[in-house]
Amino acid sequence: MRALVLAGLVVATLLVPSRAHAEIPPGAVFAEKPLPDGAVSVYGTLGFPGVQIGWRQGISGAELGAVAGFDYSLTQLTLDVPFYVPVKQSKKFLVGVGVSAGGFVDFGAKYFESTNLPSAGLRLAANGEVTLRINESVDVFVAGSLPIELPLTERGNDLYALLVGGGVELGVGDGFSVGAQLLAGPELLHPRGGQTAARFDGSLLVGLGKRFF
Repeated sequence: MRALVLAGLVVATLLVPSRAHAEIPPGAVFAEKPLPDGAVSVYGTLGFPGVQIGWRQGISGAELGAVAGFDYSLTQLTLDVPFYVPVKQSKKFLVGVGVSAGGFVDFGAKYFESTNLPSAGLRLAANGEVTLRINESVDVFVAGSLPIELPLTERGNDLYALLVGGGVELGVGDGFSVGAQLLAGPELLHPRGGQTAARFDGSLLVGLGKRFF
């Protein structure tokens, strides 16, 4: 009898950590916005047009975060503070909308954008995302964003864009997840003192993150 009890305790000890890990779903990087109350994630992304590091926090039914990045196509440093609220959620779906505010410092590299000039200013955006939970380890999502950049310096480019796309995020255990996101769409670029130009813009990022709860 004692042997059976001891065996049961050993099995339970081995299974509890695995279950705890399984209960932490993907959503450390791109997916599941907003995170549930108390959930926290830290992550990094790499791709085009740059690299980012970020933090996400579920709080009071919403999500607050911070993202610092470097856009090497423009040699631009960015800092954004996104905020999301849920619109609809169930066991399989999560719909979130939000806004973002921040700033940028552009060092004026011209190898990707010939009209780029040294400047600094505000970054604003309206965002939305729909996450489909395929299972405990896989999230598929579609996303959209309306980013705006407004220089506060004498020189610079006003930027308005509409980007849509999506991606996938996979839980790989212990709260870690990996993901990929593609966004693309039209962009209007208005150089100060110049003519507005329309073009196609996009981003492709892969990321790794750690989610706590």
